[in-house]
Amino acid sequence: MTRVVFLGRLAREDVTRRLQSIAGVDLFVSEDMDEILHELPAAEVLVTPDVRGDDSKRLRDALHAPGCKVRWVQCLSAGYEGLMRFGFPESIPLANQGGAVAPAVAEHAFALMLGLLRRIPESVLAKGRHQWDRSFSTTTGALEGRVLAVIGFGNVGRQVAKRARAFDMHVIGVTRSGRPDPLADEIHPVAKLHEVLARAEAIVITAAQTGDNRHMIGAKELSVCKRDAILVNVARGGLLDAAALQEALTQGTIAAAALDVTEPEPLPEDHPLWDCPNLILTSHIAGGGSKKSRGRILDVISENFELFRAGKPLKHVVNAA
Repeated sequence: MTRVVFLGRLAREDVTRRLQSIAGVDLFVSEDMDEILHELPAAEVLVTPDVRGDDSKRLRDALHAPGCKVRWVQCLSAGYEGLMRFGFPESIPLANQGGAVAPAVAEHAFALMLGLLRRIPESVLAKGRHQWDRSFSTTTGALEGRVLAVIGFGNVGRQVAKRARAFDMHVIGVTRSGRPDPLADEIHPVAKLHEVLARAEAIVITAAQTGDNRHMIGAKELSVCKRDAILVNVARGGLLDAAALQEALTQGTIAAAALDVTEPEPLPEDHPLWDCPNLILTSHIAGGGSKKSRGRILDVISENFELFRAGKPLKHVVNAA
């Protein structure tokens, strides 16, 4: 039997059913970190979403503890920086779900861009007032023909680019390497980020957050943007300097923005972003709502279990040497 401990804070029912369907799995499930840490010393496999703050530190300590038997951690999230933040054991493979939710996140990015350009929030407010308000109809915009900068061109970035083609947008990707990609009209290295931002009419942040790219979009970067540019972040809140964004929106440096992720999360009730003009906020929901995405996550779990038991390399390992 393979002892598996599952921190069931994400897709608990579906993941539990999939794990229970795998022969030879001895499963423990809880949403409580204290209970997880109590059971972890006897486990070979940990299945978990990304964790933050104190949970991340406590889990780090447990995995580093002498006698820890864990030989594989399967992260259900695309992001894993919380697990890695305080030092993840190099000897334990950490796998994520690959690009399982990338199509859903890309769709959400387009929902936010269209919401900004078509002035959907204003229409929602007008409906609440029972008013047929067309006062903003002449200030709506369209995606067609716009220059789109995709910051980060991994799983999500490529899905954004794929959909942008249907809107007849000119896609510029920004990556570390600057290697060409057939889904982009242009690819440039991060060293040319300012040049790309100066040309962009729409900007979507999809990059993974690492130790060296926090606030990669800050006051300097926003200052070179077009005044009619819109910005969307569906990656990680720490990639964007929220104070600089607030200033840019207040001063009209850029036209509008939409965030599915913030720093911190959840956003405190008294945070100034709530009252920021021309800003849409959604509560880190971009990866949800897709049955296909969830099915792909479950398939990653099953496939990696087969590989684990066969002693073969796991898929989507993010901490490989």
